[in-house]
Amino acid sequence: MRLILASASPRRSDLLRAAGYEFDTCAADVDESVRANESPAEYVQRLASEKSAAAAALTASAKATAVHRSFTRRPKGCATEETTMPEAREFGPAGGIVIVGADTTVVVDGLILGKPHDDDEAAAMLRRLSGRRHDVLTGLSVRAETRELCRAESTAVYVAALNEDEIAWYVRSGEGRDKAGAYAIQGLASRFIPWIEGSYSNVVGLPVAAVVELIRRLLEPCN
Repeated sequence: MRLILASASPRRSDLLRAAGYEFDTCAADVDESVRANESPAEYVQRLASEKSAAAAALTASAKATAVHRSFTRRPKGCATEETTMPEAREFGPAGGIVIVGADTTVVVDGLILGKPHDDDEAAAMLRRLSGRRHDVLTGLSVRAETRELCRAESTAVYVAALNEDEIAWYVRSGEGRDKAGAYAIQGLASRFIPWIEGSYSNVVGLPVAAVVELIRRLLEPCN
């Protein structure tokens, strides 16, 4: 079976690789504008579905020139022998293709906080998140041939009260410039997050356990 991650995010690749999976990546651009009357859960699920559909189309038409083996590159100093990853082959028959699409956003007071356009917007987002709870939603789409399963995974994140010096310091670090909500829980911003409720990997960008569950369900024999 061939597993394809429809994302250019190094964070999503790192999470899937850390869980022991072998996969290719195939990123496709989609319009990330929010539609009128679209809820946050509907928004992330739609984008995830569009991403997996675009990757499927690229793969089927042999246009996926950007697809690359993402697990065969070993850091310097690592062992050279092959590492067996049985989990990467347990999902289905050899030769089958399973595509995973994902989209993550931050939601507070029903407002979707995407990636900040500049440092001023990043600071405004952090002020909005300061001293309160918000939700991180990741939409998932898993497809194989004509079948697709979708869901939205939600994690509650609590941010400590931030003063202006802390916000300015974090914005200057640049860490949150390409992150939904203008922060990265796995980086410097970890000092501002005392606890979460739900999947940690979901906040980083890919709820791995939910992905595995969807793939197994997708490939169950149809009655």
